[in-house]
Amino acid sequence: LLPVDLQNPEAGEEKFLIGDSIGAAAMLRKIQEKGARATFAVLDASRINPLSVGLENGLDKLDVPSGVFVLFSAAHGKAALNELSGSDKNQNSVFMRSFIPALKTPGLTQIELAKKVQQGVSAAAAEAGQEQMPAYDDRFPDLITLNGGSPEVMVEEKIPLGNAGAAAPAEAG
Repeated sequence: LLPVDLQNPEAGEEKFLIGDSIGAAAMLRKIQEKGARATFAVLDASRINPLSVGLENGLDKLDVPSGVFVLFSAAHGKAALNELSGSDKNQNSVFMRSFIPALKTPGLTQIELAKKVQQGVSAAAAEAGQEQMPAYDDRFPDLITLNGGSPEVMVEEKIPLGNAGAAAPAEAG
């Protein structure tokens, strides 16, 4: 994972980006090492990869450990859309536009949330003549009900693109 505001490197400077990056798998392992029994991660980070000269865009394949659910903004090797057109003024990525309302839906399981987000993102992209299909990797042994079945979840409505690599802040009410 790289900061969203990182400048693309000049030819031969790609190695300098390593210090500004954090591996998604390493990040998930660190969370688990802190004692998390279950980790729900949202990675809206599938963009053009400046380290993959001539290779695929988006995130590399991720080895997701047991006890972790990851919702990706786009499929492996695919770049996610920040906007639907040149005149799109929405500050949120196409993924977050579907994720935030879906997260507010009381009583969804992690799979139902992922499917709802996939449908919303796919439909929005198709309407603009583009493609994007979020992906997920579910390593939970059971279904987990998110938002506790209560409509009282508070989710920040605007997430500046500068924070696009971060999960939407959520707080149970």
